[in-house]
Amino acid sequence: MKKLFLSLAFISIIPVFAQAKKGEVLRFTAELHESRITLTWSTTPHSEMVLLYRSDSPFVDYASLASSVLLSTFSPQTTSYVDTPPANTNYYYALLFESDILSGLSLQFNSGKNTTASPVRVVADIDELSPPERSLSLPLLSGTESNSFTVTEFSNETEKKIKALETKFQKYHSYLLDLELKSSHTEISFFRFPEETAGTESISSLTLKRLLDNFINNKNWYNLEIELKQFLKLNHPELITMRATFYLAQAFFFQHQYDNALLLFLVTEDHYKEQASLWIKRTVERLSQVNY
Repeated sequence: MKKLFLSLAFISIIPVFAQAKKGEVLRFTAELHESRITLTWSTTPHSEMVLLYRSDSPFVDYASLASSVLLSTFSPQTTSYVDTPPANTNYYYALLFESDILSGLSLQFNSGKNTTASPVRVVADIDELSPPERSLSLPLLSGTESNSFTVTEFSNETEKKIKALETKFQKYHSYLLDLELKSSHTEISFFRFPEETAGTESISSLTLKRLLDNFINNKNWYNLEIELKQFLKLNHPELITMRATFYLAQAFFFQHQYDNALLLFLVTEDHYKEQASLWIKRTVERLSQVNY
């Protein structure tokens, strides 16, 4: 099967698809339910993949995709999606077919059909507007914290590493000497893997790259955490899931949630040993500063 290529200004932000039976959106609505936005739609019969985009500005033309986030792709049978976006921002949604993307600059948005007629806004509780820094205890290696992010079960190898860390935490000062961390006051920058810095045609990697672009420059770690958790609820290739988990660990780290960060860095160590080991050391050092 031959691949199709586009020589357009925004080719770096869209995937390329093979031809399929063209569809048309008949109805597209967004309804707010507390902190969730339920999106529903109906279409004519078709065999195309459906793409759902979200933006903080209206969709008016093809260039609007440059500032939007691709939330997910769906089969022709899917007719709804529940989004949990960061609060206190107006959101617009667009529902497109693969043939719409291929149409390029001739793409048209019709309010109430393939884009929402008015913005939807999730309003956060007052206590949620400025998440307070927590006074942390040693890592909750048992995973009993009620609001902690739940990951898949640890492998036997990861469990051994956690047990080893528990033992080392009992003699924390000597452990820090072994780490030989001499740059505790050096500013630490967010790390991105090459897959999320270069152009890509992978929808999952593309979406992950856009999430990082939206939140890293302004150091919006709280919203990055929320978006990555939503991203990880979807099915992605294993390596992309591991990279997203690594980014989530960093989001926890920069919010001073070092216990959650440590557990996630441990999960990714088998895949990204060099980087995970470095961040584990950094996290352990920060934990010592909190607890001693």
